[in-house]
Amino acid sequence: MKVKNKKYDIWLYPIIILLIVTLPLNCVEITFLKRIELGSEDREEEIFFRIADIEADKNGNIFILDSGNYCLKKFSKEGKFLKEIGREGQGPGEFIRPSNICVDIDGKVYVNEIVGRRISIFDNNLNFLKILKPKIPSPLVDIFINEERRIIGLHNPWKADENYFSILSSDGVRLNSFFNERHVFAPKLTTLKNFPGTLVYLSAIADIDKRNSKLAISYRIPENPCRIYILDLNGKILRVIKWKIKNYNSRKILNNFKRWRQIKKDFKYPQIIGIHFTKEDFLIIQIVEGYFKRGYDLKKDSFLYIFSPSGNIIKIMKFNGNILSIDHRNNVYVCVEDEQGISKVIVYSLKIGG
Repeated sequence: MKVKNKKYDIWLYPIIILLIVTLPLNCVEITFLKRIELGSEDREEEIFFRIADIEADKNGNIFILDSGNYCLKKFSKEGKFLKEIGREGQGPGEFIRPSNICVDIDGKVYVNEIVGRRISIFDNNLNFLKILKPKIPSPLVDIFINEERRIIGLHNPWKADENYFSILSSDGVRLNSFFNERHVFAPKLTTLKNFPGTLVYLSAIADIDKRNSKLAISYRIPENPCRIYILDLNGKILRVIKWKIKNYNSRKILNNFKRWRQIKKDFKYPQIIGIHFTKEDFLIIQIVEGYFKRGYDLKKDSFLYIFSPSGNIIKIMKFNGNILSIDHRNNVYVCVEDEQGISKVIVYSLKIGG
């Protein structure tokens, strides 16, 4: 069943500059140029409900994973609708709870499902190819694919001896795993019997730089100072980027999460919702000010922390929407969602420097 709510229209803007508030850390110019906007209740193919992920292939075709409608949609780089597949179910071409996607160098699309612990693979025209059911200790919360067509899966491992990344063959066979660094507040568990509030500190977020064969990973609830690990695809730590978030008392937030069942007072805390490499090897970290209000985790203001290739913060800016991916051409794919989960997609061209 499709969900209709607010009316959106598709616009092909010649070039519209997104105005953003910046803090004067440096003189590097960061500009988002609006290219495409998708989302319209007048066109069924542009009705989105809970967009989970967006990826582009090497030709610029856009793949949008609409988890609320259990479907995957393909658009051209100009925003023209091309095809839609999927429905709720467990058969070929059906989805249980699709969470994220990736596209390999051949244009094949991989759809990850956390609940089903499976990966569905489609060709570039969204024809079903096969399903992988990798034998892994915990579900994959995100997937990436390198130039050798090996799948890199990200876990949220709750056991102390489990790693964050698994390397899978194109047939879903687990070849290797790596990275066992934990958040300083992460619990050391042997069982999930009591589901401690500190379980949130095991949740991580990552991105892959295919061109330079490296990964970036950090924790969704950041430490302070925050740490971003840069790894090669064998798990070797190449660099650790550290910085401090002002006015963030991480230990106070820890105590709140420990008492999350009893706590009645609202509290806010930063949450990393995105890590993205740019084609210039800059790193963009998106952080929201989350609010824990009467048992609900609400997300409010969003900021981008932009790091140079050497790991220095060059800019902090306020940003509207959730960046889901940045492709090799510096096209930025953003989801903007209202309170009912009705979404629209905006594609920006990112310009760094003069």
